[in-house]
Amino acid sequence: MARRALGWVEGVHGPDSPEAIAGLHGVAVTLHLQEDYEGARRVVERALAISEERLGPDHPATVTALGGLAHVLHHRGRTAEAVEPAERVVGIVERYFEPDHPRLVWYREALARMRA
Repeated sequence: MARRALGWVEGVHGPDSPEAIAGLHGVAVTLHLQEDYEGARRVVERALAISEERLGPDHPATVTALGGLAHVLHHRGRTAEAVEPAERVVGIVERYFEPDHPRLVWYREALARMRA
């Protein structure tokens, strides 16, 4: 179902459109819940590539994709690989939020768990 919806979005807006990023995120979440972690990783990496190219490295969609990549890698036991995208998330979010903002605190705690 999620892949069909993504196909519709890509057909209307284009496969590399900013609108497709949200659809890709939905597909990645669905694949993750279905325990297709490699599929989820590939979809998140595609969303990240589109987001960085079309929206820029600091855009909220890029942060979401980086966080999703870190989550999938960490969940698969590839924690060393997960640290880099998680660090990027923290670095971006630090520029926009106060140090005690709940979202920034959450991202820092997630990074600390990955490093532990």
